[in-house]
Amino acid sequence: MSNFVLDECAYSRRLRAQCEQEGLATVKRLPRALAGSKDPELLPEVVRAGDTLLTYDREIAEQNASLLSLGHAGIVVVRSASIRSPLTDALARQILRKFKQIMPGWHSANVTNSVIEITQESVQLWHAEGGKLEQDGYLRFDRADLQEALLDVLKTNSSRCPRRLPNRSGLS
Repeated sequence: MSNFVLDECAYSRRLRAQCEQEGLATVKRLPRALAGSKDPELLPEVVRAGDTLLTYDREIAEQNASLLSLGHAGIVVVRSASIRSPLTDALARQILRKFKQIMPGWHSANVTNSVIEITQESVQLWHAEGGKLEQDGYLRFDRADLQEALLDVLKTNSSRCPRRLPNRSGLS
């Protein structure tokens, strides 16, 4: 079972309940001790805990790529594909629901060292190297080999960093 932690941008009871109802992942709220923390203070704690971060903050990975270059359990960014449609909690839940339908094995995929941005239309993948993000792919949902292409990139990214990540014990 995958472990996810929702940062302050992404935390909603409805999103957490939707994910937990599926029973395929453990979803936790960012600990209160980290509430209000800036990304450079928050990310080391998430990395240390070994949880995949789920956020709506599109810039978190780019602005902290030097930290991510050391290895991490994965970051999933949910955003709207259109600037005319701002991301709401309902839209974020809809995007995740659609992604999970297209990629039914998402919960068992190894997202280590990947930054995954999911919109209504596509998945974009990056990895951090040398203090910056490198794009690995832009995969539209209508692509016939989407699952295979996505899993190939995730497999490559999971083997990029020699650093051993902590056990997935989760944030307390």
